[in-house]
Amino acid sequence: MVATGHKQLGIEKILRIQTRFPDMLVKIKGRTEPVHLELELYSSSFKLHGHFKQVRAKCLSLKDDTDHRPVGVLCWIDDGRNRSVAEKVHRIYELRSLLREKRTIRWGRS
Repeated sequence: MVATGHKQLGIEKILRIQTRFPDMLVKIKGRTEPVHLELELYSSSFKLHGHFKQVRAKCLSLKDDTDHRPVGVLCWIDDGRNRSVAEKVHRIYELRSLLREKRTIRWGRS
């Protein structure tokens, strides 16, 4: 059986999943280029886990990597305790709100 729950969130295809940052590379419906999503329980965990130094201009920026795709945070709870996370990434998506309101991830402009 193939899981398709990601499609309900507007994720057309999951291209890569890994345990290191960033967690996922996905194709968002309506967007031509893939983007990175970092999965967190709380949005503030993005900074606590040290990902700030790996993102520049809202895109992935690693020394040994030429991948400069945009980075978003998909979290269960956007606790908003650290607004600097919202300023560092493309956007924060709160999963519980997306599910409750039957909305999808819309990448668009930040």
